[in-house]
Amino acid sequence: MTDRLHYKPDASFRRFLAMSVRGERAAIELMKAYGHAFAFSDFGAGSTEVSKDARKKRQRKADLICKSCGQKLEVRAKSRPQITMSDSASRPFDRELSAGDWVGFLVVQRKSDPNGEEFDETNPDHYEQVGAIHVIRVSELAEKRQQLPEPRRKNEAQGSEAYLEWPSLRAPMTGTVKTIERNPGRIVITDGTRDREVRIEPGWYAYGGLRVGSVVVRGQTILCGWAKPLTVTQLQCGQLRARIAGN
Repeated sequence: MTDRLHYKPDASFRRFLAMSVRGERAAIELMKAYGHAFAFSDFGAGSTEVSKDARKKRQRKADLICKSCGQKLEVRAKSRPQITMSDSASRPFDRELSAGDWVGFLVVQRKSDPNGEEFDETNPDHYEQVGAIHVIRVSELAEKRQQLPEPRRKNEAQGSEAYLEWPSLRAPMTGTVKTIERNPGRIVITDGTRDREVRIEPGWYAYGGLRVGSVVVRGQTILCGWAKPLTVTQLQCGQLRARIAGN
């Protein structure tokens, strides 16, 4: 049976749109560090307008495109650190997006005091991006999807889509990274008083440029995960790499 398109209630949809716009704006700024000039695509990115155009929904494109190198970036703003994608028979994530497209996962949370104003969950300016952005190629996510645990399902009102989650491990305490070792993999975090050791599963990868001295926050920082994130070199804009190579 072909999936029908389902829509969230407008109030819920507006809240998710506001978070998405904040995440997209944050991604544009964060990716400047790698030489990119990302801009919104023309498929609703950057807008909080509620659209129920089924044609556009089925023809979804990546949120951002770099004006310098043409790289496409889909932004996934999450309320907590996780590597997750929605997926269904009618809108499989790895057919909506091309294998070479990037997906940027970041956390967006409500501001504790949005300039003294009453919190408005539909206003992107009342949210803030927290922590690092983790960028992973669509091909990497697709390659590992068949090995994922049984996916959770969204409720019927949201189309009963599968909620795919690539396993990751968050910091068990707030502190700084004291040690990173491989074979066997382990990360040691210290808060200055005590140390906490975290074992890294074989085949997992460190996230967010994690290194000795990095500050991590309990429950907020992803230490490592199953899907391999892009390296600093891979994240660089193609035009920037070309200029560096020419010097």
